[in-house]
Amino acid sequence: MKKFLVAVLVVAMVSMMGLVAFAGQYPTATESWNLKAAVDVEAGTVTFTYEVKGISVAWTEMAIYESKPDFTGKEMTDAEVGPYAKAIGRTNNATYPTERVIKKGTTGNADEWSFEEGKTYYATICACDGGNWLWAPDQVVSFTYGGSDDPTTTADVSTIAFAVASVLGCGALAVRKKR
Repeated sequence: MKKFLVAVLVVAMVSMMGLVAFAGQYPTATESWNLKAAVDVEAGTVTFTYEVKGISVAWTEMAIYESKPDFTGKEMTDAEVGPYAKAIGRTNNATYPTERVIKKGTTGNADEWSFEEGKTYYATICACDGGNWLWAPDQVVSFTYGGSDDPTTTADVSTIAFAVASVLGCGALAVRKKR
């Protein structure tokens, strides 16, 4: 019985490690991009600053959400929630490598969003070097139009999967050792 339990735990651990290794089609950032939002209600703008790491940035795409996005099991191109698919248009195909200013205006227009005072929004970016993409699903900044907040992040599924795999592996070793 103990051998069976150890075998099941080892298979579960290996499966979880496989999930981590093959979690997505597009690579995800491993370093913080320090994504921040500064709101200027008088000017009618939100200025986003970021330091994309892990790729030589040719341009970035940005998406803004009215509720906290859940990227679990999603890709950046996912039509429902992906930042590439939900990207705000770029005026004159501008590149925005380190900063982007979004004006209060009409959602759907380039570099505009229909912000409402007192409402909380969420934003994230993805970056391209001209041929390869990188995104940061665990780096989502929240901000309230009418104030500025520190960035908050969502959980990264690969980190959670690795933690579960580690716990299962330790459990299998503990059961094996007691024998």
